[in-house]
Amino acid sequence: MAARASALLQPAESEPRGRFRIEGAVNFATAPELLALSETAFRDCTALEVDLGGVTHADSAALALLLLWMERAQRAGASIHFRNAPEQLLGIARISDVESLLVRGLPA
Repeated sequence: MAARASALLQPAESEPRGRFRIEGAVNFATAPELLALSETAFRDCTALEVDLGGVTHADSAALALLLLWMERAQRAGASIHFRNAPEQLLGIARISDVESLLVRGLPA
């Protein structure tokens, strides 16, 4: 049996609150776990910044997760920005015609 890949959603070590970093693979196996973690971690944040520099692999589930986070932030009246998106993820966003959303993020 193959080992299950994992991903972590970690608060950034520096303030302010609302800064996070993803470490590991973001794919169909790990996206549901990251979504569940984010529901608590992102609660009551009015400005979110997610550093994707630690993402080691991304598939279309990763893009779906980021778009869902954007939709939820917009509904909550919060801003969300993504930094250091890996080229693999940007490529998926490009062919899905949502690259500008991912790069620009959502202002509050």
